[in-house]
Amino acid sequence: MAADLCLVVHQAVNAVVAQAAMRHVQITQHLPDRAPAMLDGQQIQSVVTTLLENAIRFSPPQAPVVVSVQCDDAHVSLTVTDHGPGIAPDVLSQLGEAFVHGDIAHHTTGHG
Repeated sequence: MAADLCLVVHQAVNAVVAQAAMRHVQITQHLPDRAPAMLDGQQIQSVVTTLLENAIRFSPPQAPVVVSVQCDDAHVSLTVTDHGPGIAPDVLSQLGEAFVHGDIAHHTTGHG
């Protein structure tokens, strides 16, 4: 189904704005006017919300979180950038595998 990724991102940001304010994290959006794509808006909103929640949770206070959407005639991309500790490089290639996790001692809650 078709949806506008920019609208999906706005809705996800609205869902986490209170959490961001509590952590003194500012969310900046870099979005085109529209980014139409064939996607399930509710599912992608859930994914973007989770990415933003993790970015807010693991970023230092006062650090910015940036969500960007870029599109051309054939592709749409979404990027969430934060200043958290990140994921160990040796675990990155296994992220899509079920029940795989790396050293998450610095993580106490979250989805990533």
